[in-house]
Amino acid sequence: MKKINYKKLEKYISSCFSQIGLNEIDKKYVTEGLIYASLRGVDSHGIRLFKHYILSGINGRKNLNPNYKFSNKYKTMILLNADNGYGLASCRRGLENSLDTVRKYGMASVSVINSSHCGCLASSVIPIVKKGFIVFGFTHADSLLLSHGSKSPYFGTNPLCFGYPRLNKEPFCLDMSPSFFSWN
Repeated sequence: MKKINYKKLEKYISSCFSQIGLNEIDKKYVTEGLIYASLRGVDSHGIRLFKHYILSGINGRKNLNPNYKFSNKYKTMILLNADNGYGLASCRRGLENSLDTVRKYGMASVSVINSSHCGCLASSVIPIVKKGFIVFGFTHADSLLLSHGSKSPYFGTNPLCFGYPRLNKEPFCLDMSPSFFSWN
């Protein structure tokens, strides 16, 4: 097995996203998300998706320069319309945007619409946990799983993630699907 310096790989992936026109912030979040997932050992959501992400940007499946719109109906409830941006970037942007609300009110909930697969949830959760916050992350997934005895899929893998900071240690993070297998 050949070892690859992940910093060089990170630089390469970032430059490829630049070449297809992905905006700077999303490029950073998507690149970090893919690399982090693989470093964490979640290869199903890591750099193996790089080609898919590049092609979805080139082919217009993903908006390379989304007009993110945040709105609040209530003080601690944030809605992010991600304008068909990459899920990894949308999730991270939503969490980053919520921090002032959390500092002011002690909590925030963020919902993201018009986005896509958010990748390994830990990729978005851990950077916020490292800033000293407790984070719960949930997402839905397409109906891919059969219930016992059923003929058509009904349930998604519906991942969840929970992280909290620890004194002088890496943060605790549980990132999993409650289904019996991950589709990807």
